[in-house]
Amino acid sequence: MLDGQHGSWGPESLVQGAAAVCATPAMPFARVVYNFFPLIGPLLDAGVLGIIAPLVNTAEDARAVAQACRYPPWVSVRGGSGALLRTATIIPIGSTTSSLSPCRSKTVQAVENAEAIMAVPGIDGCMIGPADLACSLGFHPREAPSARSTREC
Repeated sequence: MLDGQHGSWGPESLVQGAAAVCATPAMPFARVVYNFFPLIGPLLDAGVLGIIAPLVNTAEDARAVAQACRYPPWVSVRGGSGALLRTATIIPIGSTTSSLSPCRSKTVQAVENAEAIMAVPGIDGCMIGPADLACSLGFHPREAPSARSTREC
């Protein structure tokens, strides 16, 4: 996973990293700094097969992720490109996507809306950010299960 949210990857280096990963047998994923179509589209066009979008707190946020990651005629606002040709051979027959769209939930609001978020067509999963969720609940991140962060809330 190329981490554009907490890593040192900027938009251009994420695209370059995606190209490098695509030259290997690994499945390239990228976490974007925030849920914004102009950040997601170029990564998918570069061959990334999964986008991890942070701070998806509502079904509306989840729809934005799904629309940015899907090709028409499904739930998309996204246009096609040469990347579709590169990735088409690994898309299962009948698939509605060329990418995976997991959300990253880090807040109490996201937990409260989890059922609505997961009901959005095109959302493939949800990952919990334990340290940020702990902060949202009023706990120090070190009190969160599997927390690795030591920053103060």
